[in-house]
Amino acid sequence: MNHVCAVVLCNQNARNQFDRLFFINFPKENKALCETWWKICGRKDKFDPSFKICSIHFNPDDFKSVTIRREGKLFRQTILKNSNIVPTFYLLSHEYTKFARKRKRSVNDSCSKYS
Repeated sequence: MNHVCAVVLCNQNARNQFDRLFFINFPKENKALCETWWKICGRKDKFDPSFKICSIHFNPDDFKSVTIRREGKLFRQTILKNSNIVPTFYLLSHEYTKFARKRKRSVNDSCSKYS
């Protein structure tokens, strides 16, 4: 399933830097918190419930792992520790500069350095 991160600046290049990535649903049962998350994401449009937020925008300590039973099988699932947590990481443009792709230097670039 292809999820879209609601954080305006988030991109695949940034997400590829993380070993463990998963998507979090918006807290739709808490309208005020849901609106807060949407604004934190830099969204100015109307809330779209199909969006999620990728885990890079949360502190790793915000999560806990639980075991759930589905169709008779046990699964481990990572969830938020409580219902008041908000995304706090990689929300501003300057936080993405370290994820910028480096331009490959051409042979001419390196030769002109020594001429």
